[in-house]
Amino acid sequence: MRGHRGPLSAAAFAPDGRLIVTAGTDGTVRTYACDLCGTVDDLVRLATLRLASTRRSFTAVERRLYLHED
Repeated sequence: MRGHRGPLSAAAFAPDGRLIVTAGTDGTVRTYACDLCGTVDDLVRLATLRLASTRRSFTAVERRLYLHED
């Protein structure tokens, strides 16, 4: 996400998946309207495809931390 001056430390999605709120290690909080993103499930599919293009996938830790999967 653009606008932070360092790595993100957190991101949260509105229930409809159209608003993203991020917190950065630089101490800033930003909101992003995401009319093109689709739902959270759409974003997860996109992230999965992009990770696969780098020969990587979500780790178990990332799935628990970011996707709230057990």
